[in-house]
Amino acid sequence: MALFHNLFKYIFDLFIALILLVPVVFFSMVIGIVIKLESHGPVFFKQKRFGKHNKPFVMYKFRTMVKDAEKQRGSLEQKNEAEGFLFKLTEDPRETKFGRKLRNIGLDEVPQIFNVLKGEMSFVGPRPLPVNDVNFEKLRANPNQYRQWEIRELAKPGITGLWQVNPGEHSFEEMLDMDEKYVTEYSLISDLNIFLKTVMMALRGVFPGLFARAGKKKLIEDKNI
Repeated sequence: MALFHNLFKYIFDLFIALILLVPVVFFSMVIGIVIKLESHGPVFFKQKRFGKHNKPFVMYKFRTMVKDAEKQRGSLEQKNEAEGFLFKLTEDPRETKFGRKLRNIGLDEVPQIFNVLKGEMSFVGPRPLPVNDVNFEKLRANPNQYRQWEIRELAKPGITGLWQVNPGEHSFEEMLDMDEKYVTEYSLISDLNIFLKTVMMALRGVFPGLFARAGKKKLIEDKNI
């Protein structure tokens, strides 16, 4: 990325993060109370992820699973529905009821605003993968994937990115393709577009009834044209 783009991206991240800081702190307190009331364990989930230039950092999320979820993962590996270094279960037995709701609308990622303030993440960028999940020996065995990995690690990881705003299930290969596209074709407009799409997706998740009414109203207007 050009120096100007990097500078603008940094200013944009810092500006938005500072604006959201107070509401995020209040929101975190409310969410934290619900998490503690529902299950034992900490409010936040912390995990080592790969950052820019493969530098590890601790990423924050709201805890959406039972306290010993990481220990239970080994017994669920055979049910993994994702490919590559991704791990995904449509029906994950480790999730709490409230945690599932948070994950479905993406609000479990809100604490990563603190990662943005620390300079470890950006609002938009490739999603950081867990340090323990990436097998570099296997990655190097596939020259094209390793080349794409080297490209994606040139950018700060993001809270959201291209594959978050594109509906549907994505394979590890598709994720790398989209991350390569994001980094090599980066523009300020694309960042703003992805950011606004993410905000709209979150609002639809929080206020589904409001958007359903708006969609119905538009449909009626279209029929009257």
